Amino acid sequence: MDKLLLGVQSQTIDLCSFDLVPSFVNISYYFHYSNDANEPSFMSIENLRESFYLTLLDFPILLGRLEIDGSGHAKVVVDKNNLNIPEFKESLSNMHFRDLQASGFSWDALPEGANTVGAVTTADSSGDIKPASAHIVRLLDNSGIVLFVSVAHYAVDGIGYCEFVNRWAEICRWIRTGHLVNELPACHCSFERRTILDKLPDDRKALDDPTRELITGTGPLVRWLAWISPKTR
Repeated sequence: MDKLLLGVQSQTIDLCSFDLVPSFVNISYYFHYSNDANEPSFMSIENLRESFYLTLLDFPILLGRLEIDGSGHAKVVVDKNNLNIPEFKESLSNMHFRDLQASGFSWDALPEGANTVGAVTTADSSGDIKPASAHIVRLLDNSGIVLFVSVAHYAVDGIGYCEFVNRWAEICRWIRTGHLVNELPACHCSFERRTILDKLPDDRKALDDPTRELITGTGPLVRWLAWISPKTR
């Protein structure tokens, strides 16, 4: 956590209109890991926590607060003196990994409370939307863990979600194998939405009528949705 607090910089990341379309949903997945070697320190919480916070340095958009004006323009504001720290927690379960595996890793068989957030982004008790959440559920007899990771869709798309999880895994593995943190290979992630627009070709296929109407149409409902905050939807 200390490296995170010292390394993050204040910044404002402008979002585009397409970010607001899925702004009310989270991208969430479960990951399952079996402790086949019966390691006492299997996926230690210290390693997972340290690597999680180091990963956030590469994804500052997950440390900010979503702000939207009355016209629907949105931005994520990162204040290094008042970070919106994502949720990170660990819990214990009386379920064994083999029982979860026997169920085919069915969502219905998951330990109760494994998902710390739902499908819809909602504000917490502080009034803020947490842009990310990680929950490590350690299974019976240290037989394995269930890892739940959720990221707000306004911050990243599916590719960005996978980049975040893979970067976390990379840093976790780097630390676990005894490498120095200050020698960690750099991550080159950009959250500048304009980059995508600048790379689009000038010659584009014409929009069909329903899509054009969806994007350019207006009305009382559209104006109301643009005005209302995702925190209160």
